[in-house]
Formats: sequence, structure tokens, C-alpha cells
Amino acid sequence: MNKKTEGSTKPSALRQQAETKLRKIKSKAAPSTAASESRTLVHELELHQIELEMQNDELMLSQTKVNAALKQYEDLYDSAPVSYFTLAKDGTIFQANLPGSNLLGVERSELIKRRLGIFVSVQSRPAFNTFLEVVFGSNKKESCEVALVNHDHEQIWVQIEAACSDVLFGKQAVCHAVVINISRQRKLEAAFHEQNEKFAKLTTKIPYYLAFVNAKTLQYEYVNELYERSFGIPQDKIIGHHLMDVVGKANYQFALEYINEARSGKSVSYENTFDLVSGPRWIQINYAPISDSEGHITSIAVLGFDITERKQAEIVLRESQIRYQLVFENSGTANAIFDTECRLVLQNSMSLQSLGTKPGESLGKTSMEIFGPIRGLAVTERMRHVLDLGLTESFETEFDLATGKKWFRSTYQPLFDEKNTIIGVQVISQNITKDKQTQEILRNSELKLRKAQHFAHIGSWTWDIKTNQLE
Repeated sequence: MNKKTEGSTKPSALRQQAETKLRKIKSKAAPSTAASESRTLVHELELHQIELEMQNDELMLSQTKVNAALKQYEDLYDSAPVSYFTLAKDGTIFQANLPGSNLLGVERSELIKRRLGIFVSVQSRPAFNTFLEVVFGSNKKESCEVALVNHDHEQIWVQIEAACSDVLFGKQAVCHAVVINISRQRKLEAAFHEQNEKFAKLTTKIPYYLAFVNAKTLQYEYVNELYERSFGIPQDKIIGHHLMDVVGKANYQFALEYINEARSGKSVSYENTFDLVSGPRWIQINYAPISDSEGHITSIAVLGFDITERKQAEIVLRESQIRYQLVFENSGTANAIFDTECRLVLQNSMSLQSLGTKPGESLGKTSMEIFGPIRGLAVTERMRHVLDLGLTESFETEFDLATGKKWFRSTYQPLFDEKNTIIGVQVISQNITKDKQTQEILRNSELKLRKAQHFAHIGSWTWDIKTNQLE
């Protein structure tokens, strides 16, 4: 008698009823050896029939579950975001999911028994064939990237990952391959590579020092050609090395304060001298933090400008300013400079003394605010005239100042910048009050003399010694 299969259910109520009926029949019948053996055989057959029915029910239930699982597997297989293929060693397609069919643009039924290699571009075919040989000769997963050409002759870049299966398909060894469309990734990589090439060309041509250093380790990640040429160190000897190894300990210690500010997310700059191949140079260094997609500072961009000529020009300018200030201050005249809006921007001590004002008291004020509305308007009009024509002019003017009424002979001359643009007016004034007073005394004396001569009935004459004649 066969044993019950594992996992079979208990006898049903029908079977129990059958066993009860059989027992009643046995109790009525006369026992005989032959009949007893027949009844035992029939009983065993009936029990076995019931067991078979129960096993059949269990098999039907298992088949239903298997079919449901198979349907679920097929749904997952066909709704996967990637393409699946079962391939023979020569690339023959035994199985393909719906995304694989869509990828190649061919009905799934038409793909079976065709070689995947016919969809691989001519350029990628050698690599694909080698890939299959490696897969079937290895026990691990392999991968490669090839270009496919679909039914519409569109090129699609894919990544294929495959591993040899332990189960034969029919009598043939097969591998299961996952095919991922990476065309968009390839385009992005190509665009990124193109941008990198443009960046490299740009940074090679710009006349600035450019570098990127790791924000944590301060090791160089990139330097442009001018940077490596100026320090006299090849690029491969700079990349991966610490900042101090290139700029020197003194410069590194000077820059560390600004580096730490850049690490905290600030853009900073400073000026310092560097010993380059061409000699000591003044460089303006700018640090700018670079963050990743999560906002973490990963690198520091270093942009340097050679400002040696500017520094030298500043020294010359300071020396010129010192000399000019000495001349301006010790010229013996009252000097004042007004901007194009006729506001006082600079004056020497004699100008302060003449105006009777304190240092800085009149700076920023207009001529009308300094001299009053009447005289101030006249001074403003003269400055405007000089600003418009760009010519030097002289005037004699009486001013009612805090120190009293005074006469000045003033020369208005335009000031030009390096582009020959008028940027203001310099007024050089000489106090001629005493001269005017002397002239007034002489005029009054002459007037009194003429009146006295008139009352005395006498006149005055002039003898020209050259012509020896009386005038």
C-alpha cells in the first residue's frame, strides 16, 4: 500500500462515512477466509482511491498557486524597467521580456531564435562577441557597454550585465542578460566631456592663475597651464599634493586664515607676494567655496590675478601724490580743488586761512554754500565755464569772508584724468587785498591832488625827456 504524501489532509467526512458503512457490512456477513481477504483488499482500494482524490485536490490547489505565481512572475518580467534576455553562447535569443522587445522595436515572437548580435552596431560587435565568450567562460557576472541599432535604425547605447545560468535551456547552456538603456547617460557624459574640453581650453588661454583644491585635505585637484608654468612645476607633480608644497610654508601660513573662511562658505580675497619662476610677483588671490548637491563644501576654487604692475603704479602714484601735496601745500597761494559738481574736495592751509575756516569744515560743500548765494553763484558760473570749455581763465573778485572783505586774483584751470576727461577744477587764488587798497589810496590821492590844483588854479604837466617836449 502506498504511503500518504507529506502534507496530505485528514480523512474527510465522506471517507469516515464510507469506513462506518463498510464496518456494518462486515458485521452482518459470515466470516470466511476468502471473503475476509476480499473485503480487506476492497477496503484498501477504497481508502487508496480516497487518498488519490485528496492528493489530486492538493495538486490542483498547488497548480493554481503555481499558475498565479507564474502569472505574477510574467507580469514582473514584462513590467520591469529594464530589458531581460536569455541568450545562447552565440547570442541566440531564447527568451525576452516586453521592454526588450520595445527596446529593439521588434515583436517578441519575432525575436525568439534570432541572434542579438544582429542588433549590435558594427563598431560594437567585436566587443559584444568577446563579452559573450567571457560570460560563458566565467562563473561571475560580467558587464559591457555596446551600441545597439533598433528596427528604426536608431542607435541606442546600452549596458549589458550577464551571468551564465546553472540550468540548461533544453540542452543548451544559456546566460541571463540584463540590458539597460544608457543613451541619456551617454549624452550627458558626452556633453560633460565637451564642457570639460571647453573649460580646459578656456583656462589654458585666460591670463589668470586657476586651481581647485580639496576643501578638507587642501590637496590640488586641478591647475591650469599658467599656474604650473609660473611655479615651474609640472601639473602631474602638483595634482594630489598639498597646497603648502607648491606655494611655500610662509605663503601657506599667511593664507590659512582666508582658507578657513572659504571652508566656512565665504568668498574671500587677499594680496601677497609669491616667488615665481619670473621672480617675485604681487598676486591677488580669490577663494570661492564649491558645494556638492547636498550643500557640503567639497572644494575651493583659487583664482589669482597678477597685480605687480598695479602695485608698482600705486607706489609711483603715492610718491607723486606726496610731491604734489608738498607743492600744493607750499605754493605760497591759496589752492582749492572742486569736482564737476562744484563741491570742494581739497584745499591747502593757505586756503583755509584765507577763508577763515577749520580743516574739513568746508569739504563737500558747494561754492554757493561756502561763499554765499551772490558770490557763490558767480564762482559756480566761472567753474562751469571752465568745465565746459576746458580752458584756463583768471578773475579778480572781492569776497565778503568771515575775516572781512578781501580781494583775490583767482586762476581757474581744468583737471584731467588719464583718459583726458575733465574731473574737476583747481582754483589758485592770490590775496591782492593790499594791492587793491594801495591802488585805492593812490586813486584817492590823485583825486585830492586834482581838486587842490583846481582850487589853486594851477595845473600839472609832464616833460618827455626822450623828445625834450612838454606834454
